[in-house]
Amino acid sequence: MVSHWSFPAFKLFAIRVASFQLVLLTAMFAVFLLYGVLYHFAIAFFALSWGYVSSSLVVNGLRRWGYSEFTLFADWEVDENDPT
Repeated sequence: MVSHWSFPAFKLFAIRVASFQLVLLTAMFAVFLLYGVLYHFAIAFFALSWGYVSSSLVVNGLRRWGYSEFTLFADWEVDENDPT
């Protein structure tokens, strides 16, 4: 296979880290986190989906009732005739 683009060599990725222990602990935490999410996928999916729904309801409530200076979605217009 001929390509005009050269793949960067691994030695070009010079990343400085504070210590090897920090890298090892971060990698172990990531492995345990991914393993836990995959092992308990149904519970994680349930929690994430309901968290998304409840946070959208909270933001919608803050925008509609009381917090007119709530500027997270200031460029969106609320249609008062919309029943939703």
